[in-house]
Amino acid sequence: LAEAELGPAPGPWVWAACGSQGRQEQTGISDQDNCMILGPGMDPGHPWFADLARFVCDGLNAAGYVYCPGEMMAMNAQWCQPLAQWRRYFRKWIDQPEPMALLHSSVFFDLRAVAGHTPLLTQLRQEELSRAQRSQLFLGHMVGNALTQRPPLNWLGNIRPLRGPAHAGCIDLKHSAIAPMVDLARIYALAGGLEAVNTQERLAQAGALAGGEVSAAAAQDLGDALAFIAAVRLVHQARQADAQQPPDNFLPLAKLSRFERLQLKQAFKLIQAQQAVLAKRYPISR
Repeated sequence: LAEAELGPAPGPWVWAACGSQGRQEQTGISDQDNCMILGPGMDPGHPWFADLARFVCDGLNAAGYVYCPGEMMAMNAQWCQPLAQWRRYFRKWIDQPEPMALLHSSVFFDLRAVAGHTPLLTQLRQEELSRAQRSQLFLGHMVGNALTQRPPLNWLGNIRPLRGPAHAGCIDLKHSAIAPMVDLARIYALAGGLEAVNTQERLAQAGALAGGEVSAAAAQDLGDALAFIAAVRLVHQARQADAQQPPDNFLPLAKLSRFERLQLKQAFKLIQAQQAVLAKRYPISR
């Protein structure tokens, strides 16, 4: 639609989705995360690129994929840059893995081409995957960052619900369940030099990789756990929508059957065990 309105582009470009959109794992409350990679010699200040970014981001917002609160969108000039600048971004994030670099890595290592000249993204991904795979420092910091999101289990191994006044008795399905598995799969992919972006695909490929970060059995278990928790989250959000309530990720434990609670506890224990494996393998993460 934007191209039909704006006319031909001044040169090669690719629009990439990132974050949950890049992984194709959106839910009923996903915001938008996207960027543009421009061909060599392209001027990021050219009005055509700015107009395209504004048109698409505004359209996504109108369609329900609201603007990213962190402004990780192509209409932010920082994320509409030539290939050479994107190389500099990734190299700095990998070589100097401070907290903001790790945040950006968690988003921009999940890129998927949506439109435009796809080889621009393919080239960037292959280069930076190779660089990340060789950096034990970067991988160790990525593990440390992933370990900040732990499954909600108490010292007895039972589910520990939230206690705050806003969501007492609930569990945060996004940050306490889905995100830790997404982080594990991303680390497996980076360590193995795997180009998959979707979490299930990353787990399957990592499990099939001889001498990789995760065994085939553990990868399959994590995939099954992810499918179960993702289904529970979507059912929860669908019920909220049916009740004319804004969907969220906070699930009351009381809404789960005994069987579902048992399955959830087993999934949390699996996540906990795989986090411990990576923490031992990458001592710098501690």
